[in-house]
Amino acid sequence: MSRAYEITDQSIIGKNHRLKVYEPDQLIFPNPILALHGMWATNRRWENFGKFFSERGFRVLAPDLRHHHTDNNLPELGTTSVLDYCSDIANLIGALRVLGLPETGQLEAPIVFGHSMGGLIAQKLPEIAPVHSLILINSAPPQGIKLHADWRYQLAILRNLPEILGRKPFKLSFKTYARFIMNNMPDSQWPELYQGAVHESGQAALDIRFGKVAVNFSKITMPTLIIGCEKDRITPRAIARDIGSKMQQDDWTHWCYPQFAHWPQVEPGWELAANDILNWLTKEK
Repeated sequence: MSRAYEITDQSIIGKNHRLKVYEPDQLIFPNPILALHGMWATNRRWENFGKFFSERGFRVLAPDLRHHHTDNNLPELGTTSVLDYCSDIANLIGALRVLGLPETGQLEAPIVFGHSMGGLIAQKLPEIAPVHSLILINSAPPQGIKLHADWRYQLAILRNLPEILGRKPFKLSFKTYARFIMNNMPDSQWPELYQGAVHESGQAALDIRFGKVAVNFSKITMPTLIIGCEKDRITPRAIARDIGSKMQQDDWTHWCYPQFAHWPQVEPGWELAANDILNWLTKEK
């Protein structure tokens, strides 16, 4: 069993909107999992994994990135960069290492799970914060790696081009979100899932589209798992392959799931991915 609670104390979370903590009844693993969501998302994308890993002895920390909350169509969101998100998360890690959580004290270096844009943030973190290990799930690409973008998605997102180029908040249409992000979820769940989506930064979209986020792969020296998914239409599996080709250390692994799309932590059968990651984390290294 485990329990969940939220932290909004800015001395700990900094500019992140909120931090959700999944606390195990019995802490077995000293390094917490820090789970970073992607575009148009909040920490709700980690509810399944949060419960799963905390029930197995991990403390799971799932922040909402800066300005990621309901009714977040705010000018300041539009100008927020990927590097701003990186800085916010690095500061959060620093606060957790020094101040700790109110109930637990100082924390060890985190195991960072990064999904989509969160995966790009995760790749950047070893340059600016202590990291124990990395799990990149359908990560957005850093500078030097192609988007491998679906041409139909590129056409669909043209309607958001004025907001993106204007560095304003934007949200995909229901049709685009369903076709390219929720494409492996039961369509009966689409309305609720879309309602839970939030606006995203036009600046962050530009950062990713034009490869502005450079990653120093020589700094990624910790164990790293890179996951791609065959059915993913927004961050195609080739991105995970190409990120792997940049690794300069020996202790990294690349998986590709044929049955999943963009949300292997949410889609039906997510327990398989969770168990595989658990086994990877707990195996002898």
